[in-house]
Amino acid sequence: MNEKITHDVEVKESSALSRRKFLTYAGVLAGAGMLIASCHKDENDSVSVPSDAVDLGSSDQGLLNYAFLIKQLKAAFYTQVIATPFFGMTPTEKGFFTDMRDHEIAQREFLRNYLTTFAIPMLETDFSSVDFGLKSSVYAKAKQFEELSTAGLAGVCKLMSFSDNLLYATKINSVDARHSATMNDFITPGTFAEKTDSNGMEQAQDPQTSLETTRKFFKRTITGNYLPRY
Repeated sequence: MNEKITHDVEVKESSALSRRKFLTYAGVLAGAGMLIASCHKDENDSVSVPSDAVDLGSSDQGLLNYAFLIKQLKAAFYTQVIATPFFGMTPTEKGFFTDMRDHEIAQREFLRNYLTTFAIPMLETDFSSVDFGLKSSVYAKAKQFEELSTAGLAGVCKLMSFSDNLLYATKINSVDARHSATMNDFITPGTFAEKTDSNGMEQAQDPQTSLETTRKFFKRTITGNYLPRY
């Protein structure tokens, strides 16, 4: 299969754009107290789910669990990218993917600690659709995951009830937007963001819609029947 990545990575290595500057992340957020005391699952007898399904929950709890689900997905993906690098991966590419892996792991662990006993379990991913040995396959999937995450978490932010939860979700989403811009720029230099509205802003996606795509990459059934909706 011929690769269709148009960007010359060797040129990227001499680019004025510093990966360290562009992907700067302040570190794992600490000292947070999750405001979910009033969150509860709305009873709805019309909703049926498989007995072994993982349900994200409702209110801010469910929204943060969706963010946690995305972080599990991306952390696992970038961990695999680094563990089995595609042929010809350059030091610059490895640096970007390593940074993104570390960011995703940090955010995943922050959310797991923030959610405490309300967190969904760690779930096994399914990357059978990805050829990790092929650069174009890895780049295409990274682009998909980053755009999905950016839009999905923007949608989560629009539905948050508590300001502290919104603050942390917004900070996490800002890092994802940088990741998305990085992948777009690697594939087609100068694009940074393709899915924007008429004002040049990232488009938000309803969590229910985002979940439809996200759950396909996990081996266990995941439901979000009680997630807030637009």
